Amino acid sequence: MKKLIVTIFAVLAFAPAAYADMNGHPGHGHPGMGHQDRVVLNLKTQGWVTTETARVHVNFDITQQKETAAELKQQIMAALDGLAGKAQWYITSSNENKDRTGLTRWMVSAEARVGEEHVSGLADRAEKASRPGFKVNVGYVDFSPSQAEFEALRGELRETIYTNAVMEAERLNRVFKDRTYKVSMVDFLERQAMPGAPAPRVMHSMKMAESDAVMSSGGSASNGATELAVSRRVNMSATVILTAQDKKEN
Repeated sequence: MKKLIVTIFAVLAFAPAAYADMNGHPGHGHPGMGHQDRVVLNLKTQGWVTTETARVHVNFDITQQKETAAELKQQIMAALDGLAGKAQWYITSSNENKDRTGLTRWMVSAEARVGEEHVSGLADRAEKASRPGFKVNVGYVDFSPSQAEFEALRGELRETIYTNAVMEAERLNRVFKDRTYKVSMVDFLERQAMPGAPAPRVMHSMKMAESDAVMSSGGSASNGATELAVSRRVNMSATVILTAQDKKEN
């Protein structure tokens, strides 16, 4: 489950601007756009995403006895179910080698999104699932929101900006009776900043979004230590261009 909290605010960055037309005459034109008025503004919004699941990473150190590889996998999955049975576990790596005594050793890693109610006591349950030759260890617990939760929030923020852009065009049409303004471009810039990271790298595309994900305190812990779920703030902005023609020219 995720909680999306959206805060909306808009900033008019520029007043209506006039550009030279293709013949060099100022006033209405912009190269390639014909005789049009343009209004350029900057819209901003922000929201919070809070997760109720944690990304849990588990390591296995196994000495193979008489079991087959398939039987070992069954034992691994049974141990994972004992840690958090309702989670969907995925084995992310598996490495087999022989030690100096000739015994076959397996190093296996697995991870899942685990509900907050199952995080407490993970290390104790991992210890109970261990036995000689079958060591279970919780590598880390990360309460950061999942990618799907982030994308759901970003989708809502984009929808907010689109809605506000249309509302601004309608507002202009009520004021300037001789014009019909429409949204002609929404230009996003996306930039995600992580704590302690160098200056964020700007990612460009035809349509870009500015999005700053800010981490609050807490988030992840090693060895199964209990951590609180954290919320992330996402700031998104976009440059919006509204264009219009004289109604007599339509």
